[in-house]
Amino acid sequence: MTQVTAWMDGFFDPAVALLHHPSRGPSDSPYEQPGIHLTRESSWYALSLLQRDAPGDRARAGAILDAVLAQQIDAPAVAAGSFRRAPEEPPLPPEPREWIDYDPNWREFLGTAFALILSRHEAALPPATVASLESALLRATRGSLERAVSPEYSNIALMSAFLLDWVGDRLGDGELRSAGSRLARGVCADHAKTEAFREYNSPTYYGVDLVALAAWRDLAPDPWLREQGARLEAALWCDLARFWHADLGNPSGPYTRAYGMDQADYVSCLGLCVDVGCGSQALPRPVLPPLGDAMLHAHDRCMEPVVSALPPRIPPEARRHFESFQGERVVRQIVQREPFERRASAWLGRGIMLGGEDASGRHVHHQHHPVTAHWLETDGRLGWLRLRTDAPVRARAADRRLEIEVETGVDWLREARVRLDWVGLGGARAERDDRSLCFLTRDGTLRLSGGAPPTRLESRGDAGAIRTWRTEFAPGSAPQRVAFELSLVD
Repeated sequence: MTQVTAWMDGFFDPAVALLHHPSRGPSDSPYEQPGIHLTRESSWYALSLLQRDAPGDRARAGAILDAVLAQQIDAPAVAAGSFRRAPEEPPLPPEPREWIDYDPNWREFLGTAFALILSRHEAALPPATVASLESALLRATRGSLERAVSPEYSNIALMSAFLLDWVGDRLGDGELRSAGSRLARGVCADHAKTEAFREYNSPTYYGVDLVALAAWRDLAPDPWLREQGARLEAALWCDLARFWHADLGNPSGPYTRAYGMDQADYVSCLGLCVDVGCGSQALPRPVLPPLGDAMLHAHDRCMEPVVSALPPRIPPEARRHFESFQGERVVRQIVQREPFERRASAWLGRGIMLGGEDASGRHVHHQHHPVTAHWLETDGRLGWLRLRTDAPVRARAADRRLEIEVETGVDWLREARVRLDWVGLGGARAERDDRSLCFLTRDGTLRLSGGAPPTRLESRGDAGAIRTWRTEFAPGSAPQRVAFELSLVD
């Protein structure tokens, strides 16, 4: 923890009492650029300062919290109680758009940080700052109540349920507490349908789920919420462990939402939870990139103080999967049953794993990874492959292979330009007939065969860097479906 706090020290701007964005890595987001000040991450830095409690840390934390509180949104009503992502963010228009003009989830992220600070460090703060935090929490939870997030949106629903209960108890607001109980019961009921969260195998959002469940477990005033937090946390770790490959340092896909393919190359909240919960020395392969100023998704590293304050409890039967590979297997899981069925499956071999999702002919999300492969190359580095497309995908894992169908001819795609992009990192070569791609792994050759041959090859960087093999259909020319097989051959 002290290393992360010291790292954040280097990005603190005393002129505005907020963190600069802690990275010089590339990003398309206007709020992930050098020089931009970050509201949410600064609250996590304030928590880390109170945890370290070195001379001057309390005063700096108080100044940061005052600066963060100044970013809370009062109007218009739809955004009330949330926070500007950065003080550089433009003023809100009269009818602001979610995700574009403001982020509604900042209510839950900032609110959880404030609740944790007050629970653990209230005595270290001036009374005026405590009162301001309470007022901000009331506005945030009132806004969250009005938003009425769906229980299916697990990472935000879990935080919202906790906050409604915690703030309602602290401020004596029975309406908030009742709303928190209803939402928590909705989350539990949705999970019980399949024993899975719908943001399935998502490296960033599973981490948020685990933090929120730890907050239920440790901080919720409602005893039932504490009990359910411990139960769901254990269940999530055990389900994740089935898909985890210790030697590859990642969960197998499919990923409902993901920002990358290798947790050693970008910061994920799940990587933080695994690293803190197991201890980095117990892991065969790193699950976080080296601490520095060129990390991808570096702002999520600022969440480590929150994870450390709510330490993960990994059941022993799950922990084994993170500390060593537990053997070749095929795993399957129903993710959801309605409004359409989604089924995840994976095959995990000695130095390779394949993951796929059958989403019943539906397109899930632009961050969806329905087909994934990870492997160890002959030099021990990690290679990977994923399919990127807007077309619906049906992928099913079996022993040593994935069977894949891409439904390129569905009605809503007929007048669109349809692309199938196979994006990979690692050594690869096209076969002579141009009908397959071969990736050389430590344990054999991973062959992608069938379907339509790639018509264009894109590369980014030197040999061995990320490459894209693209098949593209002009509007109206795509077949009804394209079938592939991804298989490990000797």
